[in-house]
Amino acid sequence: MAILNLTPDSFYPGSRLIGADGAFDAAAFVARVETALEQGADIIDLGACSTRPGSEPVSAEEEWRRLKPALERWKEHFRTVPLSVDTFRSEVALRCAEYSDRLIINDVSAGDHLQMLDAVARMGCLYVAMHHQQLAPGDDVVASVCRWSEDFSRKAQETGIREWWLDPGFGFGKTLAQNWTLLRHLDLLPHDRPILVGLSRKSMLYKLLPPFTDALPPGDATSRPAAADPATASAMASRPETLLLTRLANRLALSGGASVFRVHDVSQVF
Repeated sequence: MAILNLTPDSFYPGSRLIGADGAFDAAAFVARVETALEQGADIIDLGACSTRPGSEPVSAEEEWRRLKPALERWKEHFRTVPLSVDTFRSEVALRCAEYSDRLIINDVSAGDHLQMLDAVARMGCLYVAMHHQQLAPGDDVVASVCRWSEDFSRKAQETGIREWWLDPGFGFGKTLAQNWTLLRHLDLLPHDRPILVGLSRKSMLYKLLPPFTDALPPGDATSRPAAADPATASAMASRPETLLLTRLANRLALSGGASVFRVHDVSQVF
């Protein structure tokens, strides 16, 4: 699943397809999709509202303003290619249906608003539900994700959602130690449906590198360093070492049973 962002502020600059002025370049968009597909992407994941930690969501109107011209090009050039739209708003999800024959809704809120689950059930499309509950530092992250998955499965069945994938939510509501514990024990999660992992260039990786490691107390490899400002986070996410750690983490996730990988670097997943 290749990540393309119609945002000026997503944490990894290489994924951004619009600048600070919000201008959309149709030719550049089509070229980026074609390149991702040539490199081996099976799904394109398109987001127009940044969900990076600390970001302020744009309005639904602005999210749609960014999405619509890209979706128009998608309908013209790529309609039969699986398209994942990264949104937590049901009104946005519903408007995407006419632009793709193989729509996926990738929702970081996992249907916190039941309107989203009702909308997905009505459209009959595939749904990605992400665990995002805020955990306390001492919580058992694996048990928490397992319980949450069971609860969501019942909710999806009651709502009428036919097919959904589990995203364990790396980087959302979890300490650095919990993220790595979850990755090491991914095999303990329910495997009755595909598990999607989004590890690409995330802070749980680059926080293993200086200058973050310099802030850890001696001998303490589990404390969570202070959050980086957006500029520092973008710089750290762009480092070659972060890409290397992404590939190693994806290999670990593969061994734990993950089958869908949401990535910025399609040609270098592993």
